[in-house]
Amino acid sequence: MALPGSNRVWCMSALGIVFIVTGAVLPIVISGIDRAVINDLMTLDPSSQMFSSWQDPPIPLYMKFYFYNVMNKEEILKGGKPQVVQIGPYTYREHMPRENVTWNDNNTVTYVQPQTYIFDRSLSVGDENDTFTSINLPLVTLSYMMKDLPGLVQKMMEGMILASKEELFIELSVKDLLWGYPEPLFKLLQPLVGKSIIPSDHFGFLMGRNNSGVGTFTVLTGADDKAKLNMVDVWAGKKKLDFWNSHEANMINGTDGTMYHPFAQRDEIKYIFTPDMCRSMPYIYEKDVEYKGITLWHFPLAKYAYANGTDYPPNQGFCTPNCHPSGLLDVSACRSGAPMQLSNPHFYDGDPILAESIGGLNPSRKLHENYMDLEPLMGMPWRFAERLQLNIFVEKMENIKQTGDIRTLYFPVLWFEESVVVTDDIVAMYTDGFIIPGIVCGILKYVFVAVGGVLVISVVVILIRRRRSKKIVRVTNPNIQTKTGHSEKTPLLS
Repeated sequence: MALPGSNRVWCMSALGIVFIVTGAVLPIVISGIDRAVINDLMTLDPSSQMFSSWQDPPIPLYMKFYFYNVMNKEEILKGGKPQVVQIGPYTYREHMPRENVTWNDNNTVTYVQPQTYIFDRSLSVGDENDTFTSINLPLVTLSYMMKDLPGLVQKMMEGMILASKEELFIELSVKDLLWGYPEPLFKLLQPLVGKSIIPSDHFGFLMGRNNSGVGTFTVLTGADDKAKLNMVDVWAGKKKLDFWNSHEANMINGTDGTMYHPFAQRDEIKYIFTPDMCRSMPYIYEKDVEYKGITLWHFPLAKYAYANGTDYPPNQGFCTPNCHPSGLLDVSACRSGAPMQLSNPHFYDGDPILAESIGGLNPSRKLHENYMDLEPLMGMPWRFAERLQLNIFVEKMENIKQTGDIRTLYFPVLWFEESVVVTDDIVAMYTDGFIIPGIVCGILKYVFVAVGGVLVISVVVILIRRRRSKKIVRVTNPNIQTKTGHSEKTPLLS
């Protein structure tokens, strides 16, 4: 049996309102579901879907090395301006699984992360045996450590340098400088000063680092507070560092850079704790960028990160004890007193005097900036590039003639880029899991609102038409009875 007309109209009206309300509420419901799914996913827990990827990251990680080939060593020893030519990249594939994973009762997890480097010839300009001329890091380091000692001691040092046939510049291969080579000066000095001061008679930038880590990490799981997900709580047994001159400088802030808490905010400072730099480095939001149709947030390294204490007073704590020109981080305090400074490649974003003192440098934001492109929902860096240059402070020393008449300057040795780009598989999973449902939800929202609106408007139109038709009937029907029961044509008196 069909519903009466009035019931049908009210049914259409109710249905229209339901459609409109559904369209308005649907995005909120879907957003709530997404939030619940992401919160469940972004937790460090053995049962989490994220755990296996956290324990053994599937995203390819590469480290590219670039070396500065010294072109005019004779002129430099006579006081001339150094001229260098960059060679590279020499690329290594990194594997960094988290091992010895221990879950603690205070919502933290402890692990070590050994690093394995595998040379990739296809992504390199040459072989590991390619050679170049570099400044002699061991000689400069030992000479620097001797500079405040009596002249007689310095003369003894000069004699040992002569006996070992060391010079200020040395011919090395890529493999030598990275993984180690016999160092004659160390061999002579080790029996005199002991292995506690000179532990090996070899020297290499990454010597002993292949298949080993940089200390034990304890990080927060985010189980009780998602904002603390993956934040470093303890490193190498330390809650804070002891290299620097202020509480703020010694703080261990942020994560290891592999993941942050979900639902990021643009005004957050993203810190990466880097053991090789002996500090946490700040990254600040700059702009939105797109990668494969996905909106990411571009966080470059903060401009003040390498500023000295004069240009940026909060960095005074990193002066050990004196401040160097802006653009340098003196890490001698955490490198056994070696006069080493870290910087952006080619002294990008540093005091102009640094790049001007070395011929052949060309600072470039595109090539030398540190940055991460963050996917804000899950808090994962989809593109990341850490670029770091190793420099050594060098000056003429009167009692060590091997230093010649070299200028006082910060000499660049090498720089490297550690980079990650998310795989197409991860982009596809993200698109299928969040982007497409979001688009469908957006379409359905408008469809529901539109259908509901049509139904409500239709009801309004029907009601208006009915009202009008009643009025027309009342005016034109001659048999309409008055309240007294007479028609309009019936005489009042008969």
